[in-house]
Amino acid sequence: MTVKKKALGRGLDALLPDFDEKDIKQINVKSIKPNPFQPRGTIDISELKELAQSIKEKGLIQPVVVRRKKNYYELVVGERRWKATILAGLSEIPAIVKNFSDAESVEIAIIENVQRKNLSPIEEAAAYKRLIKDFGYTQEKVAKKIGKNRTTVANILRILDLPQEIINMVHEGKITPGHARALLTFKNDKKKIHWANEIKRKKLTVREIENLKDRDEKKGISQSISNKIKLSVSIRGTLEKGKLEIRFNSNKELKRILSLFDF
Repeated sequence: MTVKKKALGRGLDALLPDFDEKDIKQINVKSIKPNPFQPRGTIDISELKELAQSIKEKGLIQPVVVRRKKNYYELVVGERRWKATILAGLSEIPAIVKNFSDAESVEIAIIENVQRKNLSPIEEAAAYKRLIKDFGYTQEKVAKKIGKNRTTVANILRILDLPQEIINMVHEGKITPGHARALLTFKNDKKKIHWANEIKRKKLTVREIENLKDRDEKKGISQSISNKIKLSVSIRGTLEKGKLEIRFNSNKELKRILSLFDF
């Protein structure tokens, strides 16, 4: 008898081929250890209790996926289901046993969590980074495995280049990944952290942050020119299209400006 793939849940549809009923084993929950590559850091305890109650009443519909180790099983997919089963007081859990490598275990855990939208933006970025750093994946390979384009993966990874204070704010949902990417354009960490706190305090939009960045850059360029020629300078418009204004207060200052252009 072939078990319908929908029994695995949406997250595993693209990960495992059709399998026979004999592939599902009843395994003692105590013989399973958590996945050391699990990308998700936290599980909502209230959701876990709700799932445990559901398992008590209706049983576990979706089997977990494990890989065999020397004298135990290591969880690949289904941490919530496994913990909820234990919380429900059950001694066994239905599981599919597969021989996955470390890289495959990470890959499958990431894909399953991403498809279920179980990861925070920071957990997702850290998971991709682990595939690249520890298992030699390229951004292109990560993108192909995850089902995203390479630019999306690159943008997700870029968030990890921000100061840890801002990374924590994204992880906690205090600012969005869009805000974080906008902050990447500021030149130094002090400004990035300052504006991250302003986003949280004033509820600034991504567009407002982008405008602030442009204003900051124009101010910096104006100040740099002003310091060099010893006159007041301002930029009107944008850095793509606008006017550079140099103000003078005497004929002497005008002549000095003209001398800079060999007049």
